[in-house]
Amino acid sequence: MTMESLKLSDSKFIRYFKSFVLLHGKHTGFYGNFGHGDLGDDASFYVGRKLLGAEVLPFSKRCYTFNPRVLKAFLIGGGGIFRWECPYLPGKLLTKEQWDFPVIIYSAGINCDEGKEYSPESLDKISRLCRMAKFIGVRDLVTQRFLQDMGFLNVSLIPDLELLLEPKTRSFHHQKEKFTVGIVISPHSEFNKDQVANMVKSFAAIINLVHRNGKKVLILPFDNPLGDSKREANIIAQILKSVKNKNDVTVLRDIVQPEEMLFAIKKFCDVMICMRLHSAIFAANAGIPFLCVSFNKMHTAFMELMGLQDYEIRFSANDLLDQVVHGLDKVLADYNTLQLHIKTKAKELREITITNTEPVKRMINGDGVTM
Repeated sequence: MTMESLKLSDSKFIRYFKSFVLLHGKHTGFYGNFGHGDLGDDASFYVGRKLLGAEVLPFSKRCYTFNPRVLKAFLIGGGGIFRWECPYLPGKLLTKEQWDFPVIIYSAGINCDEGKEYSPESLDKISRLCRMAKFIGVRDLVTQRFLQDMGFLNVSLIPDLELLLEPKTRSFHHQKEKFTVGIVISPHSEFNKDQVANMVKSFAAIINLVHRNGKKVLILPFDNPLGDSKREANIIAQILKSVKNKNDVTVLRDIVQPEEMLFAIKKFCDVMICMRLHSAIFAANAGIPFLCVSFNKMHTAFMELMGLQDYEIRFSANDLLDQVVHGLDKVLADYNTLQLHIKTKAKELREITITNTEPVKRMINGDGVTM
């Protein structure tokens, strides 16, 4: 097995890294929610590996142990490590104050649902992780301020890696016929039964309204159809049951690579309604005007970073449908100016990510970085 041939489907072995006997020598590990069916998380790994220019192994957030003897560097990214409760960290990682390899926080972000607060236990784990880290790079200004308030002043900005993903051309049976609104829902595991019901009701009504206005709807599942989770597919099925004109709704069900998803968004979508953070990042990457339906501080953080606070609405709003209608009208009214702003800002953030990754590359190569 070579690093170039390594696919994220292999990460199910790497989450039990202690028994991964094929490894020889020292390796760079990159820890996140990789290989478990989320196209956005997988995109972060692919981009990170390319940016770092190193042989990087993917670790899953479900990796509760790891073998430090085979690591020359350990990168940790995504939102799981800064979760408001039970941060996703390998069990052994915090058993020492320091390891003999650098621990690097790389494009990590705050993760706290609306109405939730960080537990003392979570704050303690985050603090211990940051004290251990040789370099701290976060993906947004909200997370930067969060860590600075905890006393960690030297925090670099490394915006979402998915902004640097490149599309991969492929053919689709779907053909674009008219103005299309792309929709991405969230199968968030923390949603209760009432919240899921509200999502189904609201998005079915949104789709019906879009149809009445003569536009097409394209639903884009971000869960890999080959993955184990069926939660997103089940929610989409419930929404479709309540849609009046099902012929005007297409669900692109067969996308298995993040590069293909980005290509589909660029090819088919004129605007997007994004309930999943990854979809908002993909829309920004593609230069597509979008509306963000927010339920977590990570959404708010990304919209602030993009300068798009006026295009964010709260999932918890009592008048969610009215707010989406108003928000979509605003996106359409501001379309050309908004699209230019998104393209310009995304380009700026890509350049920041590339620049601020350089010290990480030097550290992986053993050159060292002074914090």
